[in-house]
This record gives sequence, structure tokens and C-alpha cells, in this order.
Amino acid sequence: MNFSSNSGDSNWIDNNLSKRGNNFLCRVDEAFIADNFNLYGLTSLSNGAVFYRTLKRILNTDDETDASSSTQQFREDAEEREAERLYGLIHARFIMTSRGMEHMNAMRHQKKFGICPRVACGTHLLPFGLSDEPDIEPVKLYCDRCKDVFHPPSRKHQGLDGAFFGTGFPHMFFMMNPHESSSEKKKTFVGRLCGFRIHPSAIEIQLKSQTALDNHKKTAKITIKPPTKPQPSHDEPKAKIPATETPAVDEVT
Repeated sequence: MNFSSNSGDSNWIDNNLSKRGNNFLCRVDEAFIADNFNLYGLTSLSNGAVFYRTLKRILNTDDETDASSSTQQFREDAEEREAERLYGLIHARFIMTSRGMEHMNAMRHQKKFGICPRVACGTHLLPFGLSDEPDIEPVKLYCDRCKDVFHPPSRKHQGLDGAFFGTGFPHMFFMMNPHESSSEKKKTFVGRLCGFRIHPSAIEIQLKSQTALDNHKKTAKITIKPPTKPQPSHDEPKAKIPATETPAVDEVT
């Protein structure tokens, strides 16, 4: 099927990229979108008629319809959302190609995706997703130097699907462009106290010392009293001590 776009018409893609939060997306070549080979597996997301009508909408090859009625307007809105979703999934495949990586690399150097928020880093970030399935996780940002993942600082990107970039894009990007990978190791902040570096195990030593002190205090509170002699009760009669008989002494005459 021929999906050649109308001459001079690429308004849908341009309008889609200009929407709020879509500035992380690059412009996918129309030739890539029109190639059925690049669309393999995407037709299962919707029935054939809806899929090809959505594809025509992206390439501006669909016939113009009257959108005056509310029913037609509802259909337009539904098709628009479907077109945004389909373009995003095609975008995830396009940026895995050398042509797509060129676009994304140019945007990366322009700091379109921002820089690492860590004070000791500042490396240019790349967008990617935590899932290849749509409607699971919004887009995240990956730092090659820190090997860590961050949330986009702007709330406008919370609605941008991470599946539009895929889980493997940053790793493929640096494998294909090793010179773009940061050769510097991640810098770790070293705390100081009165000008002296704090040993990494200082907190652990203090914690063990505090635990030992607490255990000592608990042991000191436990006192063992010596057994006391039971006192006789006032109600019990005291035992009488028998009188000692004095032996009689014979008088000496």
C-alpha cells in the first residue's frame, strides 16, 4: 500500500512535536513510517482498518472529512490519540537506527534532555523507558556516567510514555557511539569535618559504640537483691524457751 505523503504536507508530525511535553521526541522520517517492514507487529495493537487510517493521518494522506458534528469530533479526538500512540511506538524503533541516533545525539548535545542533577556530574542525559509496553511507565532519563536513572524535572513530561523510547535505547546508543560515552568515573562526594576527611566507616563505628553503650545502661539497671530473712508474723505465738533446772547441791556438814 502506498503511504506517500502529500507534497509539502508534514503538518501532523510537526504539530505533534510542538505539543506540550513532546519535545523529547525527534522527527521520524516519513519514509521510515511508510515502510511496512518497520511497522511489523504494530498492526496487532488495533484492527487493520483503524491502524491504516491512523497511519494515513500521520502521513497526511487521509481524505479530509467534515468535523462539524459532535460525533465526527469525537472520532477525530480518538484518532488523534491513536495517532500519537502509534507515532510514539514507531519513534521507539526509529531511534534505534543510525539515522534516528543522529537526531537524538544532536538533541542531546543541545541539552534538550537536560543534564544529570548530581552536583559532581553534569553529564548530558538520554530519555528511555522502564517498559517496552505502552501505558506502563512515563519517560525516564539515563546518565551514562552515573549509570543511574532520574525522573524528568518538568511535570510536562509525566504524560510522555516511556515506551516511545524503549528500554534499550541508551545502551544501544553508546554501543554505536562509544566516543559519546563518558570516560570519567562517577565522583563520590567526600564529607569533611574541621577540614579532615571523614572515614567511610565512621558512622558505622559510632553506631556500634552507641549500641554497646545502650546495652551497658540496660544491664546496669538490673540489680539483684540478696535474700532477706523472713520476719515472724505478729499473729503467730512465740515459742516458749523451757527453763533450765539447776541441780541440787548437798550441804557439807
